[in-house]
Amino acid sequence: MKNTGLKNYTQEIIKYYQDGKTLREIAKIYNVSHNAIRELLIKNNIKMRNVSRQYKNKMYVMYKIDNYLTAYWYGFLICDSYINRNMLVLALKKTDIEHLKKFLSFLNYQTEIKNIKNLISVNIPVTGEYEILKNNGLCYLKRNRFIPVMDKNLVGYFVRGMFDADGGIYNNEYIISFSGKFEFIKFFIEYLNIPALRKKHSKLFNNYAGICWKYNNNSYCYKLSGIVAYQALQKIYFDDKIYLDRKFKLYQRYKKEFK
Repeated sequence: MKNTGLKNYTQEIIKYYQDGKTLREIAKIYNVSHNAIRELLIKNNIKMRNVSRQYKNKMYVMYKIDNYLTAYWYGFLICDSYINRNMLVLALKKTDIEHLKKFLSFLNYQTEIKNIKNLISVNIPVTGEYEILKNNGLCYLKRNRFIPVMDKNLVGYFVRGMFDADGGIYNNEYIISFSGKFEFIKFFIEYLNIPALRKKHSKLFNNYAGICWKYNNNSYCYKLSGIVAYQALQKIYFDDKIYLDRKFKLYQRYKKEFK
């Protein structure tokens, strides 16, 4: 569309902007530059949003792990996100689009959800905020990530975030799994605290139920089956405040079948 034709959509564009869409998102709708959208808004006396203020509003929730939502999302992001060129990138299966929306709602931030092959993703700018993320375990390199300090009452939500990101619930079998670096596996197992049903059930963690093996460098997989898998899920989903819908539904099915 030619810039001159934007005048016919002035009120529509103003509403988009006031509803929270970015200049670039609006520009994409009308196939024009974001500067053309900016000029139209200024000419119509629309006050432009302060970008730095908007940025602070979306990131302040990540400063401290002092509530269940922040604990959950740190657990999720530490396991299943990456940082590239000052962007925090979270990519999920297309079926998990509602979970991406939950994350954006948590940040109180609006941005485009991109489609990449069979995945959907969001890019969140973290310029100037990286040190805060790093101090809470969310480092640039995944091998350097760690379990942050938090109140013991929040650990369960952090573990749930980890499991929703890197855990698995087998649809037609009573088996669950969790994959990650050794330190994360150990943290996960110790939180579950399910005693071994027989001696030497696991080569690495003989005091706990389950089977754990190394499959790549410092990457491990831990599996539980049968009743202990259900017991683990009970400890992971001890309430329904925040969860990945797909996995929570499978847990609900296990719950019915084990009653």
